Amino acid sequence: MTSLDDQSVKARIILRLGQLIPFPSENTQHYRGSFCDCQRENKAIPCGMPTWKTPVGRVRLAGMIEGVSFLLLMGIAMPLKYLAGMPQAVKLAGWGHGGLFILYCMAIFAAWTNRNLSFSRSVLAFVAALVPFGPFLIDRKLATDDAMPDAES
Repeated sequence: MTSLDDQSVKARIILRLGQLIPFPSENTQHYRGSFCDCQRENKAIPCGMPTWKTPVGRVRLAGMIEGVSFLLLMGIAMPLKYLAGMPQAVKLAGWGHGGLFILYCMAIFAAWTNRNLSFSRSVLAFVAALVPFGPFLIDRKLATDDAMPDAES
């Protein structure tokens, strides 16, 4: 019987949280998010919910909040206005959504001017805000920029 060498020890697989995760080597980066505990060789991966700590995280978080307000405006306030005769619902939800949309645009502009987002990603984020579910659809692309601290993609 031969003893295990260092490479085979690093190659073993451990079981954590019901998923198979490779045993970390010296090149492994560790990311801890709200929903996962992730490891990957030399690559940043998106984990967890966005935070206010980074410019791209602020864009992601503002996008999620703005996206929810847009869905509330279209899915609840508009039917209340036209089906229940309550125009005040659209007025209140519209004001809230408008303020959040301006906040989202300011977050995009701040991330772009700090060179945390490329021009194309900034335009993509802005256009996504005009489409229902748009901010949720582009969140994964923005998460890759948020996971890499020196990204200028």
